[in-house]
Amino acid sequence: MSHWILVGDEVRILSKDELLNVLKDPPVGSLIYVKSSGRKYGFLRALRFASTRTHAAICGEDEGLVIVQRSWLSRLVNLAVKAYSTFKRKEALLEGCRASDWLNRELCEEVEKVRGDPAWRIVVRAL
Repeated sequence: MSHWILVGDEVRILSKDELLNVLKDPPVGSLIYVKSSGRKYGFLRALRFASTRTHAAICGEDEGLVIVQRSWLSRLVNLAVKAYSTFKRKEALLEGCRASDWLNRELCEEVEKVRGDPAWRIVVRAL
């Protein structure tokens, strides 16, 4: 029912702000779960995976487990925050920019490059 992080045997529920900070630099040995909106309960099959010094383990019900390079995940979080603060809606980040959004051409082009990435969908849901 919440976003959480599992580090070792300890589970900690995360607020939206905490979630974005943790996604920028996940602790080694952690698994981060980003809940899907509208779902009351979810099921995961990824509890045996954990973040390393070079890769992060993140998951959600829709995407399942996603192992991503830490530097790429940090870049996705920063891009998502910037794009969301510019467009003020997640639709542009997940479905593409509208004609009026293309006033911010460089930002729309960056979003288009990452839109199909499962890690991107998880990060956008975390906003």
